[in-house]
Amino acid sequence: MVLLGLSAAVHGGTMPFCDLVLLSTLTAAGIVISEILSIKYLGEKFIFKYDMPSLALIILGCTTIVALSNQEETKYSPDRIKDLLTST
Repeated sequence: MVLLGLSAAVHGGTMPFCDLVLLSTLTAAGIVISEILSIKYLGEKFIFKYDMPSLALIILGCTTIVALSNQEETKYSPDRIKDLLTST
């Protein structure tokens, strides 16, 4: 639980700096790894009719975000970064 909370805090703190591709890839990888760890260490069962479609949709969504992403590089000034962090 501590690691999940820390992960959420890091994602929230990096939102103004990271692009959507990086965040979606990390989130998808985190979900897949969490499922593997829950099966291995918590003894949960892999139920094919529920788990396989969800994994397929997660992978498809992440792949779609990567394929449709804007490849243009954006540079931020320190003032702009401060504004992004403090604005709602």
